[in-house]
Amino acid sequence: LMSRVLHIQRAVTHATHHEETLELIAKMAGEMFGSDSIAVRRVDNPSGRSLWTVNIDSDFAQTIPLIDPKLGISRRAMDENSIVIDRDYRPLHLPDQGRTVSAIAAPIYCQGETVGAMTVLAGPDRDEPHTEEDQEALIILAGYVSVAITKAAATEELERSLLEAQWRASHDHLTGLPNRARIIEIIEAQLSQGLTPVVLYIDFDGFKSVNDLYGHVTGDLALIAVSERLALMLRAGESIARLAGDEFVALLPPGSDQDALAVAKRIVEKLAKPLDVAGRDLVLPASVGIANIAATSAEELLEAADLAMYRAKSLPSESIAFFDSALRQDRTRRVLIEQQLRLSLVNMASFTLNFQPIVEGPEFEVCAYEALLRWDTAAAGVVSPDEFVPVAEETGIISQIDEWVLATALRESGLLSGGKSRVSVNLSAASFLRGYLPSLVERILVLSGTPASRLAIEITERVMLGDSQLVRHNIGALRDLGVAVVLDDFGVGYSSLSYLQDLEIDGLKIDRSFVQGATGDRRGAAVLRAVLSLAADLGIETVAEGVETREQLELLQSLGCSHFQGYFFGRPAPVDQLMRQSSEIAMAGPLVEPR
Repeated sequence: LMSRVLHIQRAVTHATHHEETLELIAKMAGEMFGSDSIAVRRVDNPSGRSLWTVNIDSDFAQTIPLIDPKLGISRRAMDENSIVIDRDYRPLHLPDQGRTVSAIAAPIYCQGETVGAMTVLAGPDRDEPHTEEDQEALIILAGYVSVAITKAAATEELERSLLEAQWRASHDHLTGLPNRARIIEIIEAQLSQGLTPVVLYIDFDGFKSVNDLYGHVTGDLALIAVSERLALMLRAGESIARLAGDEFVALLPPGSDQDALAVAKRIVEKLAKPLDVAGRDLVLPASVGIANIAATSAEELLEAADLAMYRAKSLPSESIAFFDSALRQDRTRRVLIEQQLRLSLVNMASFTLNFQPIVEGPEFEVCAYEALLRWDTAAAGVVSPDEFVPVAEETGIISQIDEWVLATALRESGLLSGGKSRVSVNLSAASFLRGYLPSLVERILVLSGTPASRLAIEITERVMLGDSQLVRHNIGALRDLGVAVVLDDFGVGYSSLSYLQDLEIDGLKIDRSFVQGATGDRRGAAVLRAVLSLAADLGIETVAEGVETREQLELLQSLGCSHFQGYFFGRPAPVDQLMRQSSEIAMAGPLVEPR
């Protein structure tokens, strides 16, 4: 017995598959038990092979799976969880012959659970019932079967785990779409074959508001719905992936710009239709950036498409844009500006203020100065506010800069006009839309020793697009302190007249585009006259910006304007330069002679 067991063990060790192992065990059991019929049956494997037999008639072997596993000696072994011997057993396949045989059965296990049995029925050559040695042999054989099944189950579980891990590593867990790593792998494979795939970068406008209004669960459902809609648009050779958040990528086979544009238009059109998400109709219009370039890497393609997508978002009437090299230069420049801004916040040494005079009355006396921020960096050179302020706003840096400007403007303006002139400071929408703004302004006024009446806060229409209740509160609180609030760039936006009616402001500044466009233009002059008349009726002080010529000045005077600002009266300059100019004017007379 031991010799045969060792032979089985060596054979099992070299088997490469568990079904091959069970076939081998059954075959070697047949050698040990002679003409006895042997069956190994699993009851937990209905989808796969569940029966291995030796010395059983082929016709009966086909009917065994049809026999109820709750019947027979096999079931007794499984129920009793031990070997069972029956010396007077009536085989289930011989119900009408009345013949009994000696039979033994032993349970087989998988990971500690009973999953079947191994049965031996006396064959025609057996003269006596099965002995204890036969039982020991069957126990050993059933043990090998259990080991083989358990090993197979562990291997299958490991393989499933590996496949699941591989899937999770290459797919988005929420939508089931390929993720960033997988789409990069696909693109790299195509590039290595000399192909030039086209990438469409898709981002949804207003998705953040869905999370804010309805919660992240609804946001996730919206992403699932969007991914399903995108997947339905796929054609042969196209792929879709989710990168992160509400950013998706469509990968197209090599083609022309016209082909890519057609696909992008199809995506934009389909995604513009309402989505039914948790009983709500949500509209999530998409912006699409297209990169159809000869790239050396997947990251280069994705970056190019991403840049194009941001261009599409910035266009007021377009939702699709193609990549070009200027976009990469703009991105490089923007990154440089952002890094330099963060470095400049350490001590603010690279920031300076210039002041431009605001004059009033027929004598053009200086009544105020506007503080204008200037930024000179070692790496980026002199950067205009039009370029660095949007970056500062996007990154949240602008609030720190605004605080510095406010404190510095109050400190330095005290040196001008004997500290009697008012100073105007521009505040960004991000800074103005903070609940603690009035207390911050009050604290800076106290620290600088400046009367509130000498400060004017200039805001643009962008402030009005925020929380209207907070806007009204901050305007009222600032005016209660004695600080004037002035609406800057009046006429550039779409709803400025309504702001004059709804908000308690102290002044407005007519944008330079109105001033420069009114000369020689009867309609432009009529608009200016109407604005000046309305402001006068409301008791709002009006300053005309961008006055550069005497012709403009005379037109504004004829229309009733009394406050002016522009190069005609003085360019922005540092405080020390303005102090010298004031001394020179005092000795030589006014800078501009009235007519």
